[in-house]
Amino acid sequence: MKRLALCFLLPAFLFACSEDKPSPKPKDGRLQQQDNAVITVTDSQGRPLADARVLIGDALDQPFPGNFLTTDAQGQAVAPAAWQNAQAVTAEAPGHVRLTLFGQNPGNISLRLRAASREPSLELKGVTTGHPIRDYDGHIDFGLVISALTRHDLLAFDLNKVISSRSDTMSVVGQRISIPSNVTLPRQKESYLIPITLEKSSYRLYFGEQGTQRVFAAQGRFPFRTVLSELQKDRQFYELINHFSITGGVVRDISVQGPTRVDLPVSELRFDTQRTLLAPAIQADQVMIALATAEMNGWFVPTDVKRLTSGQQMRLSVLDPASAYAVSVLKNSNEFEGAGMTRLSATILPFADGLTPRFLPLIADPRVTMNGDLQLPRPAAVQGVSELATHALYSAVKSLPGENGKTIEHLERLWEVFAPEWATDLNLPKWPGGTAQPTKKRWEVTYLGSLSQNKVELGQSVIDAATHVTHSSLDF
Repeated sequence: MKRLALCFLLPAFLFACSEDKPSPKPKDGRLQQQDNAVITVTDSQGRPLADARVLIGDALDQPFPGNFLTTDAQGQAVAPAAWQNAQAVTAEAPGHVRLTLFGQNPGNISLRLRAASREPSLELKGVTTGHPIRDYDGHIDFGLVISALTRHDLLAFDLNKVISSRSDTMSVVGQRISIPSNVTLPRQKESYLIPITLEKSSYRLYFGEQGTQRVFAAQGRFPFRTVLSELQKDRQFYELINHFSITGGVVRDISVQGPTRVDLPVSELRFDTQRTLLAPAIQADQVMIALATAEMNGWFVPTDVKRLTSGQQMRLSVLDPASAYAVSVLKNSNEFEGAGMTRLSATILPFADGLTPRFLPLIADPRVTMNGDLQLPRPAAVQGVSELATHALYSAVKSLPGENGKTIEHLERLWEVFAPEWATDLNLPKWPGGTAQPTKKRWEVTYLGSLSQNKVELGQSVIDAATHVTHSSLDF
């Protein structure tokens, strides 16, 4: 079951600190002349962030004095008149991820910071209901409960959003087996040598912050004997995908302020319509996974997942053809686990019938130089795909205690970087006071391209405009 849940991770790869040195006091932007450029810093919801720090350029007083500012109650700081050419602009605020936008010309600009990731401790639990159970029909019915996905999730993705690192145990023929906590198996009976009863009706899902959470619960099924036989042959999980079907689900907006219980009726939505996807030519040592999704006001939920071979045509189920998107993912067949697991190329396109995606090349891992800058593996151009931006993300890799002595990987996002077009290196600004250096850290890099646009404002807008990405990462 854990292998099944990993299928939903792929599109998404379309995302102990050292003490800082004493920070210089930022210049109060409110003292500047009001005819100069205004820099506005907000949170992800567009709310102003007061007392945020802003750096224009490479380092303190470079390329001009007075380039380190602080925002007022409206989240604004007035830039010095000395800002005369394109510079990197960096903003940081407590409780938020530092953000750098390269290549910013003098003028009014806005920087939208996303909230720092917190350890997921708020529990949502319940049962999935409405499964069409038929005992001894040769199929296992299951539920999978996840947070609905955004485009940002597709770039900087946390494994725990799709397949929980927490687990529950269930008894099968006297043996205890572990099942991810966000997977449900409603009570059902099957036969394998002897009659067996399966039941894990409850799910558990965890969030890092209070608020309204959009949750998707899917119902699906797979042929019991066939999948069990394939698993006994030690098949890779991508070789099993086509045995699984998603038949429906439900979407709910749930207020999570503390421990919360909500039962989810998975028969509310039906995925009865189909669209055809055609695989391009791919190499023998590569694997293509296609995910059909339904877009709901900026959120995405999966409606089907299949593996395609080179040139193969495949039908995938969708909710509503008008809101259907096809997320196609290309990976090396030997990188579904361990080193290289995050390496992928993906497309996110409206799911027109007969769609044939074209991938950006897979890229090598980024490199970190002795002075902390990044050397990047710029991909070769693909005809028709415009270079939108380069996106990099710096995180602390933490291990949290889990069940049964296991640990859970948690990424604490520290620094997000956008650069125009496809960069070959990023000379990162030297933040006054320094940058956290955790024991284990990760740089992720994503190149973003588009079939329809060639120039988009850096930040969330460029993520929304992307149709093609290629991604890799480095742990160090």
